[in-house]
Amino acid sequence: MSELAVVIGAGADELVAAHTLARAGREVLVIAERDHSFDDAGWVPPPVVRDLGLSDLRVQRPDPWIAVPLPGGGRLELWRDLARSAQAIRRLSPRDAANWPAFCERLSRLARLFEKLYAAPPPDPLGLGFALRVRRLGRQGIEDLLRWPPMSVADLLDDWFECDALKGALGAAGVLHLRQGPRSGGTAFRLLHQHVGSPAGVFRPPRSNLGQVLAQRPGIEIRRGAAIARIEVRQGRVSGVTLQSGEEIAAPVVISGADPRRTLLRLIEPGW
Repeated sequence: MSELAVVIGAGADELVAAHTLARAGREVLVIAERDHSFDDAGWVPPPVVRDLGLSDLRVQRPDPWIAVPLPGGGRLELWRDLARSAQAIRRLSPRDAANWPAFCERLSRLARLFEKLYAAPPPDPLGLGFALRVRRLGRQGIEDLLRWPPMSVADLLDDWFECDALKGALGAAGVLHLRQGPRSGGTAFRLLHQHVGSPAGVFRPPRSNLGQVLAQRPGIEIRRGAAIARIEVRQGRVSGVTLQSGEEIAAPVVISGADPRRTLLRLIEPGW
């Protein structure tokens, strides 16, 4: 009998992890602590599609990918076509329209790097392979990689654009699903993250039915309505989980989809 692995959470990422463990021969129990919307998963890496045989995956890529109401009426629409977006921006700011292609190309160059990193095992930041990938960015790309990710998305956009509607549309992508504002450090990286897997000039992740497809597939057990009280550690190793109901589940492998603060400071004794 295979050893049990417990996966905390039933979102798309957790379900991919669960099915990957199951394919490796593990018995997998997914604890669905809350209801998930299974139709909003973002970019799905091609290796995941291939390895899990996701022939029934449906991906939606809206066009225009965003529409922003304007104070005087009408709206700013940004399209998957760079030239069409630039034409829409030009009605508000010729300067911003002129900057749009270069802005999109430079961010797209970094997003393609992150796409490769996301689909590979964690790299050694001092290793030769990672260094060669970064070097291929060229001098300008390396400068962008070092400067942009720690920035706030507001500062990044202020460097390029003057139109508030355009900056608002892009800045919203930088704080999507975050409890931070556009002046918070690191939100420029979030904008880059949302750009991964999309063509240049599209800063909204695609929508797909990935979670729904994986939740309906056999091979894993999903327990809904349960909640984790703590992750158990014995003799320096994870030994399972305890539910809020008091039930203990022994498992030598636990994958947590909860945020790091909850996982490492609440579910596990901080000393571990």
